Amino acid sequence: MTFLPSRRSALRSFAGITALVLGASACGPGGPGPSASSGGAKPRGGNGGERRLGAEWESHTRTFMSWPALESVWMEDLPYVRKDIARIAREIAEYEEVVMMARPAQVKAAQRACGSLVEVVPLDVDDLWARDTVPVFVEEEGEVVGVDLNFNGWGNKQEHENDALVGETLLAKYRIPRVEAPLIAEGGSFETDGEGTL
Repeated sequence: MTFLPSRRSALRSFAGITALVLGASACGPGGPGPSASSGGAKPRGGNGGERRLGAEWESHTRTFMSWPALESVWMEDLPYVRKDIARIAREIAEYEEVVMMARPAQVKAAQRACGSLVEVVPLDVDDLWARDTVPVFVEEEGEVVGVDLNFNGWGNKQEHENDALVGETLLAKYRIPRVEAPLIAEGGSFETDGEGTL
C-alpha cells in the first residue's frame, strides 16, 4: 500500500521545511537551518543563532529589480514591459534606493529608461522576476544574510541560465554572507509577519 499525503499535510510539511530553511523566528534558537554551500558561502548559525525573516511591510535598505532581457519570453510586448518596469523603478526610487540588475549590453538603455535615481548594475539576468530570483534576506545576530533558494525557472518552465545565478552573484557583489537552501523555491512564495508566522 502506498501512502499519499493529503494536500493539506503536504503543504504543512513544506511550510515546516521552509521555516527551518529561512530560520523564521518560530523555529527558535538552535533549530536546523540551511547548509552552507561550497561556493564560498559561510556557515551560519553553528552556535545556535536565530534567523529572522522580516515582515513584508518592514523598512529595508533597498529594492532589487531585474531588467527584462529576453525577447523570447515577452516577444512583441518586451518594449511595453520594459517601460512598465522602468516606471515602477522610478516610483519606488522616490522613497528608497532601487538597484536594477541588467545585462551589461542593456545597462545604458535601462539607465535611460529608469532615470538617475535608479542605480543600474551590470549583472546577467533573464527576466524581470527579481522577487523569485534574488535571495531572501534574513537577520542573524544583527547581520543580514542572504538565503539562496536555488531558482530553477519554476521547474524549468522558462529559460533561467542567468537567473539561476543571480542569488550567488548578487550576494558576492554586495559582500553579503550566502546560505544555500537545501531545497528549490522562489522568494516570492513566502509571506511572513516577521514574528515567525510563515
